[in-house]
Amino acid sequence: MASVDYQAITERDVEIEFRFEQFLNGKPPEGSPDAQTRKDIRNRLIEQVLLDQEAPSSALPAVPEETLASDLADIQKKFDSPQAYRAALQAVGLNTGQVLDRLRGRKTILELIDKRLRPQAWVDRSEIEEYYRQTFVPAFQQHNPGQPPDLADVESKIREILTQQKINKPLDQWISDLKSNHRVELRSF
Repeated sequence: MASVDYQAITERDVEIEFRFEQFLNGKPPEGSPDAQTRKDIRNRLIEQVLLDQEAPSSALPAVPEETLASDLADIQKKFDSPQAYRAALQAVGLNTGQVLDRLRGRKTILELIDKRLRPQAWVDRSEIEEYYRQTFVPAFQQHNPGQPPDLADVESKIREILTQQKINKPLDQWISDLKSNHRVELRSF
């Protein structure tokens, strides 16, 4: 379906990623992705390969095993029973070690993005106050009766939302730059 610097991204890779994403959401993997979903997954896999290539040079700390174990436990809780979890794991076609490797890879990429882009994503108090008034309070009142929480109670959550929004734009540019600096070839479906 694609290659990045001669590293192939196959139809099978896309299928496994599709099933893995269902699995992460606590759903038994089933069906096949439609054409648009295939394209979206292929593009995410391309981005993962490009960012994976950046990770070794960034001197990131190893993802703690406790974090991975906690993430795996959170996934297991999404299933009705241990048997449902094992059946879904089998349907994905991965074993627990492979799931942990995928989680480790995702965490490493998130850490890389955070390390590189978070310092540029400073959010000041006026932005938080504006978001609270113009976005948070109206959305809260639409879905909940009563008074919204005080700004002080939700400030850290709002700061993180705004930080993530500020990270997304330079992330898109960084990925675009990576694509232009690497050989990325797409195959038609």
